[in-house]
Amino acid sequence: MIAIPALHDAASDRPIRFTPVCSHTAIPVCLNPAYASYLPATAAALQPVLREIAGLPGAPARVSQAAAAYQQGPGNSVAVGLEGASLSGRPPVYHLLLPGQLPGPTLTTGELAGEVRSSAGPGIVASVIGDRPGASQAQHAVVAALMMVAGLPLPGLPPGITPASSPGRAGRARSQPEVAPGSPAYAAARRFATLAAPARHAWLMHHLTALRDGQITLAQLP
Repeated sequence: MIAIPALHDAASDRPIRFTPVCSHTAIPVCLNPAYASYLPATAAALQPVLREIAGLPGAPARVSQAAAAYQQGPGNSVAVGLEGASLSGRPPVYHLLLPGQLPGPTLTTGELAGEVRSSAGPGIVASVIGDRPGASQAQHAVVAALMMVAGLPLPGLPPGITPASSPGRAGRARSQPEVAPGSPAYAAARRFATLAAPARHAWLMHHLTALRDGQITLAQLP
């Protein structure tokens, strides 16, 4: 395994202990001090998502930057990823890899924020709703709805294009079958997304456990 010096102590082969710098968002976003300059942009990028899930059962108490694990592959290839689950602990913590920790060109602050928004944003929503292989249509719909509200593109849509902002282009784009425009799940997602924020949050507070257990149908979504 290879690890980046800013977050990893080669002598002990363990992540370096540090006091994180944290945002004052609905759910705190905490980064290693070495990445403190990225905190405002990262927190702002995630704020629309965090506002939707804050206080829900199983929602992360904070979003915390994790150390990237670098695994040597065949030849000169290197696999980079998160070591362990993205959501773990009690209270739960969502573990985040910043794009700047991954191989590739140097990103501007704006580019990094866009990458965080489009990658970590959907991951955080899915981890709270339980959207995974085998999830129910209602789970897919609620995740899609929260992504719409947060201004995130649904999977398969071009970056920057959301069903709410550009329904014509969204309808022609390739998206997940579960929430494809014209499908029952898509209609349910649009319906749920149009609820007032307090009503949407209150419904999730009362029904999220049943939703995660697959006990809610599309017809039962308000």
